[in-house]
Amino acid sequence: MNTMLKDKPLSEVHGSVDTTGNTGKLKKILAFFGPAYLISVGYMDPGNREVYPKYINFTLYILAEIDIAADDLAEVLGMAIGLHLLTGIPLLYGVIITVLDTLLLLLLLQDWACVKWKVLLFALLQLLVCLFWLK
Repeated sequence: MNTMLKDKPLSEVHGSVDTTGNTGKLKKILAFFGPAYLISVGYMDPGNREVYPKYINFTLYILAEIDIAADDLAEVLGMAIGLHLLTGIPLLYGVIITVLDTLLLLLLLQDWACVKWKVLLFALLQLLVCLFWLK
């Protein structure tokens, strides 16, 4: 560790990137990529669980699965509410449409090339824009 930093308090050694100055847009955007990358690696890196006993790893795995299920539930309900607000269909039908749409995309992704997948996503985005415009 640097001896100059060793004797200074934390308030004097940490800092931030100034994004309020007269800099370009690219520099302002890039100032956020470093911290975002560090946080995403820390969140997604399972390598730091190797030192735990098996029962703790299993517990962490169960908690991760619960977290994934809760996230999926929020996405499905969000899509169903969005369909209800846009078209007025009942929430149950919105959930069914969302689940069938997800399963259809997973089925189609097995054989489709990446370019065709991007075209499909662009078409779905355009459909969403048209529905918002009509509403």
